[in-house]
Amino acid sequence: MLQYSLAVAKSLRLGQYTWIASLAVPPENIAIATAGVRWSAEKLLGSQAKCVFDLSNNGVINSLAKLPVCTRYTYPVYEGKKDEDILILQLKKTMPSAIVYSSNYWSYSIDGRSMATRFPVLDEFLIANYPIQRSESSSVF
Repeated sequence: MLQYSLAVAKSLRLGQYTWIASLAVPPENIAIATAGVRWSAEKLLGSQAKCVFDLSNNGVINSLAKLPVCTRYTYPVYEGKKDEDILILQLKKTMPSAIVYSSNYWSYSIDGRSMATRFPVLDEFLIANYPIQRSESSSVF
């Protein structure tokens, strides 16, 4: 073990493995979030949302907004058709003031299926209850 430690110490002195120091202090989420994610979090906070319903399936929005999810599903994309009624019931219960409806980020259309296609009844509910849409280049709110 001592020999290994000495070898690592020597490598560090030679300027190798400098990336290891970055692991001790990872960047803040805001520093690595896309403009669309930052925009979505700001819009949710501006709407006085108490929770996040995010069909873009991007958990960083929750982190930036410092809000919990509105349903038991943090990433709805991983749920099946059998969960659609539960999603709607939980949304009726929480009725967030705003939602993240869509995104051009890859996680909105996993397996080439958009969230609107994946959950058509939920999509109808969302359009009926959240008729006003605002968009930034990559997110629809």
